[in-house]
Amino acid sequence: MYKDDGRRWGAMTTNVSESYNGLLKKARGLPVTAMVRMTFKALVDRFVERSNLADALLQNNKPWPPAVENKFLDY
Repeated sequence: MYKDDGRRWGAMTTNVSESYNGLLKKARGLPVTAMVRMTFKALVDRFVERSNLADALLQNNKPWPPAVENKFLDY
């Protein structure tokens, strides 16, 4: 990964399964229903955060996130 501080699409890991395993690591030892509820809430929170970021960019008439815009400018 080049010029992105080890991040890709806002994720610190290079693999989606590693990211998901990190989420599940927090839920270990919980009953199954609590684990499912915690996992669902964490994923919904992540999608809401990304949606809010996209809405804020569109409100400011910016069609691209800053990282993508910087790549266009560097090119």
